[in-house]
Amino acid sequence: METPGHLIENAGLLILGLLVYSYVGRWLPSHRPERRLLRQLVLGLLFGAITMIMMIERIEIRDGLFIDARWVPVALVGLFEGTTAGLISGVIGAAYRIWGWGWGWGAGALPGVVSLLLTGLAAGLAHRWAGGGERVGWRHTLSLSAVVCLIVAGAYLSAGDYGARLLAHVWWVLLLTIVLGITLVGSMLRDQIERERLLEERARFRAVLDEATDAIRIVDPDTLRILETNRRDSELTGVSREALIGRRVDDLWPRDPATRAAHEAFVGQTLEKGEATSDALPHRTRAGKPSYLGGTGRVVEYGGKRFAVFIFRDITDRLNAEEARREAEAMKAITELARATAHEINNPLTALIGNLELLRTHGLAESEKPKWVDVAVDMGFRIRDIVARLMRITRREVDRGIPEMPMLDIRRSSDPDPDRPGQGD
Repeated sequence: METPGHLIENAGLLILGLLVYSYVGRWLPSHRPERRLLRQLVLGLLFGAITMIMMIERIEIRDGLFIDARWVPVALVGLFEGTTAGLISGVIGAAYRIWGWGWGWGAGALPGVVSLLLTGLAAGLAHRWAGGGERVGWRHTLSLSAVVCLIVAGAYLSAGDYGARLLAHVWWVLLLTIVLGITLVGSMLRDQIERERLLEERARFRAVLDEATDAIRIVDPDTLRILETNRRDSELTGVSREALIGRRVDDLWPRDPATRAAHEAFVGQTLEKGEATSDALPHRTRAGKPSYLGGTGRVVEYGGKRFAVFIFRDITDRLNAEEARREAEAMKAITELARATAHEINNPLTALIGNLELLRTHGLAESEKPKWVDVAVDMGFRIRDIVARLMRITRREVDRGIPEMPMLDIRRSSDPDPDRPGQGD
């Protein structure tokens, strides 16, 4: 009797099926719907081959008494891949049984063929019940095991008295083989599908991360080592992604103590308060040119672990644009002030100069001189008032009486009462 050796061979075949499933999953991932049918066909054929080998490598219970686990691979591939894969593997096993390889044609041939096809169909229905291979759980594997046991028992009983007597001797071995094979290997297949899903999600996360226009850096808050980063971060630092992974973030900070302190404060605040923002972190480009980064940091938890996520954006151009805009606004205000000053002072100054010129060049009677002197003095006081108002300007009120040449309204801009009537622009 070679029962232990045959058991090991059958267990090895199921492990082989697990490896086959793993490699096919890499070649034909389950998340690619356009390859779904091809995946079912390939896995159905491969698991059908395993079914046929299991029929050849029978388990000897005692002298002259054999069983095999042909239903297990059919049930597994149907449960995780659907009816098509289950029926393909079942048809391959049934074809071997019909052709009589190994066992020959006998009373149990037809029930054996039907049991394989029913197992593939039942597994496909269980697949639909679970909602897909990635959602298969213990209740699905145990329920399918129970159904397959009933199908196998029915196949033995359909073979007549010989089948019933044989079932009486081997039922417990069949039960253990089917239940353990479907539940334990099914658990391994479920883990494999979960790994496929995680790999697919990682690949999608990697693609999204690399397409981001901002530099994204995921850091271990305890060691400050970089766990993940993206293409933009490499472009910003001039260091490849492979070289960034595992490196401490403080290795990338500027060496100058003053600018380094800004980075240290930003990271420290993020780790202490859980989030932080910075509007102008000093930075040097790959060419060594000074620049500034806008940064946000946040501490998140996933799977019981803490991660610090930092997002950086080069804001040098924005800061330069804002500075240029401020300079333009300042120049505009200066221009308006210059126009207003020239306008306000020019009128009384013209009158003042005119009156003084009359006094100097015209022989006026003594009675007329005070009149021209009074006008000159009034214009001088007016100029002094204008200069005093220039010193008291607190806001910008524009006179748009001449649309093509706006100028500052000195009186309204220096008036201390903002609610004074008539101060609208």
